[in-house]
Amino acid sequence: MQGSAAIACPADGCPDVDSGKAFIDNYLQITNNGLQGHDRTREALRHGMTKSYFEQRKSLINKAIRQGLGVNASPYEIIRTGSPGHYRFGLFQLKAAQIVFA
Repeated sequence: MQGSAAIACPADGCPDVDSGKAFIDNYLQITNNGLQGHDRTREALRHGMTKSYFEQRKSLINKAIRQGLGVNASPYEIIRTGSPGHYRFGLFQLKAAQIVFA
């Protein structure tokens, strides 16, 4: 979500259709519509993004960032801000101009 504001994790039992659509749009942009498996992603998000899907992807992304960058990973991790019930997630240590797809 290049240059986007922070996002909220969907509530338990309330899949977020807009977040699911945004995820698919960004996924296809990143993969240049070319990677296999996007049908599986579309199927998983057909009713919207669930809390479980959000948390699993956030965890996998942060794990890959830590494995790839080691001690330099912190600025690139998806982090939480806010108070309970109002948490938002994003790349708060980077400016929007620093986030690009190459």
